[in-house]
Amino acid sequence: MIIGCPNNPRRDFCKEARWCLENGFDYLDLYLEEGKSSPDNVDPVKIRELLDRFTFKGPGHTPWYLPIGSPVASIREAAVRELGRYFEVFGKAGVGSVAVHASWCGAGFSVKEMIGFQVESLRKAVSAASLHGVRVLFELTDRKEDSPENMRAIMEEVGDVGFLLDTGHANLWGRKPSDYIRELHDRIEHVHAHDNFKDMDLHLPIGCGSIDWEATIRQLVMYYDGTITLEVFSRSRDYVLFSRDRLLRLLGRA
Repeated sequence: MIIGCPNNPRRDFCKEARWCLENGFDYLDLYLEEGKSSPDNVDPVKIRELLDRFTFKGPGHTPWYLPIGSPVASIREAAVRELGRYFEVFGKAGVGSVAVHASWCGAGFSVKEMIGFQVESLRKAVSAASLHGVRVLFELTDRKEDSPENMRAIMEEVGDVGFLLDTGHANLWGRKPSDYIRELHDRIEHVHAHDNFKDMDLHLPIGCGSIDWEATIRQLVMYYDGTITLEVFSRSRDYVLFSRDRLLRLLGRA
């Protein structure tokens, strides 16, 4: 497996990248969001120079809150246009695959309608990303509607899109990561690793929540041998390093 960590988009990117390099991560997962790492506030040429120093070119990450599933057509169109701005930066930075998040509009609309809104937006997003040499990866969120069945339905309608397995998001609503690995292993192209206690999206270090990591990793390596981003959110970076060491031990026993 290839293990990386993300930059905090509200901190200075160069400092974030240097920390990842100094601590021996295989790649940096480029997170672009509003703040210090919005498309207007970054230099993709400088980013590319830093990313080229890693042993592997990792994926990227667009804002999770872009409403590609809004029931309002003009809002969906605006979200896709905004994604296009991000895709341009990712392309110039040499990032080949990028996460786009599921988006559910809520009560008043059927699951079929909500799937349709996302399919329409994702098709346009895939076309926009291809102009910059970027591949779209579809990531489940923390919503109840993000079942393996609904994720597959959307991806099969869209076609040329990969699946981003987020272990924490997959551990909510009575489900677990192994459910997604079993049902969608043929489409997994990237993994986010973090933990929780099944009732809230906490982004805890590996082993600090309720996920059965030994079983999860054992099942994952049957089908997948690619990039894993440690999406652990804490003030202390020690927890990211702890998670990497824990993951390496699990992989060694799988």
